[in-house]
Amino acid sequence: RIEVDSEPGEGTEFRILLPRVRPGSVPEERESDGVPDSSPEVGGGIAGGKTILLAEDDPLVASMVRESLEREGYEVLHDRNPEACLDLAREHEDSIDLLLSDLVMPDMSGRELAEAVLEERPGTKVLYMTGHTDDTVVRIGVEQAEVDLLQKPVTPSRLLVKIREVLGED
Repeated sequence: RIEVDSEPGEGTEFRILLPRVRPGSVPEERESDGVPDSSPEVGGGIAGGKTILLAEDDPLVASMVRESLEREGYEVLHDRNPEACLDLAREHEDSIDLLLSDLVMPDMSGRELAEAVLEERPGTKVLYMTGHTDDTVVRIGVEQAEVDLLQKPVTPSRLLVKIREVLGED
């Protein structure tokens, strides 16, 4: 987190507080691509052919999420537009195991998208992501206690752990 103290005529002080890292807890670089393995406690490529429908309108977040999921062996269907995601769900012939949706998107909320997907695919699990505060989430009609929700920013390892939890995977 970042703390700021500012006094007129006195100046401004910024304090950047970072989590303490234990020796050996920083992921090693993989020889294959030089990219740090961001999910050492999860293990790689064990998704077992599960399909995730990703509704995320932020291209940077979508890219990180999609790459993390595909690296673990998940099939990812993605679009930035919730209506287009709904079309993907309708057109996909196989099962969709999880809808991973941003909660706040233009034109349709993640909650509305989930309701539409569940109407056609009742067995689909739902996991929401949001960068908004609790009061915004409640105004959209979602109580954190009643849904699976990840607060952004999210790390690839935390994302994968939560997805496995929601899907009931070990």
